[in-house]
Amino acid sequence: WIESGYYLDESVIAQQQLDKADVEAELAAILGACSVVDRVWTSAELMAETPSPDLQTQRYRNNYFPGRSPDLVVQYHDYFLDDQSMGTTHGTVFDYDSHVPLIVAGPGVAARQHDERAATVDLAPTLAALLGIEPAAELDGRDLSAQLR
Repeated sequence: WIESGYYLDESVIAQQQLDKADVEAELAAILGACSVVDRVWTSAELMAETPSPDLQTQRYRNNYFPGRSPDLVVQYHDYFLDDQSMGTTHGTVFDYDSHVPLIVAGPGVAARQHDERAATVDLAPTLAALLGIEPAAELDGRDLSAQLR
């Protein structure tokens, strides 16, 4: 039964004259009672426009797309994987799983370590700057080449 998200059949909810938010809340409570589940997020929580109280909430909200994402999203306890395969997925919201080092080596790159947070979108503008290429104006990310020289 282990899944990381559940989609509800809204036609059945309407046919039974139930409130979707009530159904989500009840199912979240049932799933949340499982010993490996830390929290269950409902679509209403993920679509909320209020400021995120913590980084985990913000990460789940950033990953939520109405109409395409599940109605219920399960957050397991840290160090628990819902996949029976070997290894990890880097798909949890925990820092140990989502922080991956960015390593750049080459001419003009100094050997040093920076603790500044970098995102995957920072790689393209950084490599472009190191290679002397003008990146597209609409490119996301920051140029980190100054920290590497």
